[in-house]
Amino acid sequence: MNKIAVKACLFFVLTITFDQMSYGQEDLRSSAVLSELISTKSKMVKNSELGERYKVQLISGSTLEEANKIERKFKSLYPGYPVTIKYETPNYKVWAGEFVTKLEAERLFIQLRDEFKSAFVFKP
Repeated sequence: MNKIAVKACLFFVLTITFDQMSYGQEDLRSSAVLSELISTKSKMVKNSELGERYKVQLISGSTLEEANKIERKFKSLYPGYPVTIKYETPNYKVWAGEFVTKLEAERLFIQLRDEFKSAFVFKP
């Protein structure tokens, strides 16, 4: 399921649950579908696929070698931050950090903008 589908399903199931609870009908909290949705949402939040997070994109390049080079360079300069390579056709993108607020992401951006000229802050 994609993020939008999970959000829609959760909203729908929770709406039905509260409606049925108010009318004294069957309680959906024991439903297998609800359990699966909650489990899926938990995994998505844990994997940063859902939620409000900011990152810094270091580059968007056409080769994996270039992305690996930038990843190694970033890790050596800023070892305390997570860095990942994402492939979105036709480019490899190097993303750094995982910040709750845009201000936190911009602090890292200010530190690295001279070294990584094409970097910018974004919310995936």
